Amino acid sequence: MNTAFHSLVRVEGDLSICRLAELRDRFLAEMAADHDVDLDLTGVTSVDSLAIQLVVAAVRTAARSGRCWRTVAASEPVLSRATLLGVAAADLGLSVPHP
Repeated sequence: MNTAFHSLVRVEGDLSICRLAELRDRFLAEMAADHDVDLDLTGVTSVDSLAIQLVVAAVRTAARSGRCWRTVAASEPVLSRATLLGVAAADLGLSVPHP
């Protein structure tokens, strides 16, 4: 595993169910690349609960693989939806430092 390399993934726009397959495919490609990931969600304008669940699943999957999937920043819509769903910042990878 190449933990010395970090990939930056920027996600922008509407993260509704219509874009979940695209987002899942991007996340799976990053997982397959075997490196740590920094996720930038500052460009997200709206988000639904399934997209929040996908981010949480990516953070947890990476941790189980010994990698870090960190959300470096998130827009207000992401933070608001996560709060509404009872999802903690750490579950989104917002407070996860790289080793």
